[in-house]
Amino acid sequence: MKGANILRKYLLPMLLIASCAPLRADTLGVNIVAMFPKSTAEFAYANLKEARKFTWYAQFKSQALPLRFSDLEHFLASIGADDNIQIDELAWALGSGETEIGPDDKSAPDSRKVLGVALGNFDPESAKSYMKTHKIRGFDYRGYTLYPCASCADLALVFIDSSTVAFGPPRLLEQLIEVRVGAEDSLIQNEKAFALISQINGRGIFWGVLNQGGTRQALRQIVPEAAQFPQASKLLSKLSGMVISFQGSSDLEAHFQLISSSAEDSATISQLLQVGVLLRQFEARDSNPGLATLLDSVRIAPNGEGLEVSIAATDELVIDLINRKTFSR
Repeated sequence: MKGANILRKYLLPMLLIASCAPLRADTLGVNIVAMFPKSTAEFAYANLKEARKFTWYAQFKSQALPLRFSDLEHFLASIGADDNIQIDELAWALGSGETEIGPDDKSAPDSRKVLGVALGNFDPESAKSYMKTHKIRGFDYRGYTLYPCASCADLALVFIDSSTVAFGPPRLLEQLIEVRVGAEDSLIQNEKAFALISQINGRGIFWGVLNQGGTRQALRQIVPEAAQFPQASKLLSKLSGMVISFQGSSDLEAHFQLISSSAEDSATISQLLQVGVLLRQFEARDSNPGLATLLDSVRIAPNGEGLEVSIAATDELVIDLINRKTFSR
């Protein structure tokens, strides 16, 4: 995601989730995954129904979910559709950036291209009746009605059915509809991305998948020191994707799995990242001791053609990092 703080996007949700009691793993339906375009660069899922049970939900919502989700909630409230509405699950995707500088970044996720699907209980007819009464006009596209949000720049929503609402820029919603009617390829036809989604789907209330460009971008933001070494760009280009999840119950442990092209490359990249983490830990020692402690827990190990990265922390450390706004936008 262009300019995004990957620590905020993925590390905080993982630490928060891993800090609570064992959670029920939920599987996002393939029919929902199939609504997104094949060209998706990043895909993520959150089970909000489960997340709301925990005291950290406010931080999770403000620091991990896309900003467009808040816009959606405000939009639903503005059209009188928020009464008795419960958004239970959220899936969202980012398209790749087209204006990034350098060939290695053109496939990286772009935060301006957020396309989301909210699952829950909705009353499309009541919402449409309210909008008609208040002269809020939608526009038809292939049998669906898209409603633009007057107070939200470049945002619209479309009721797919009584349990599904899609939201995002109108042009992206039109693309979603094209996918839905079979006029464009869907995400399940993206073999690499769908394989990673299938691997992680059902392992928790929050998980994410990044493509090759997103993986390189994330590592440059998490451990920028590693990217400064000679040949770093060439090595990082060997990574084809990344999945984010968590394991355990009461232990605070987040897991990242990076997919490489060979066991030899994995070993070399592992060494590069370890040095980068050590350098960043040294730099944070005085300015952010909590972050330095967190980085000290990082474990990086090659595993065949992949790398396993784990990060652990105590409840007190997570609270300290939040208070220091380590994960803030």
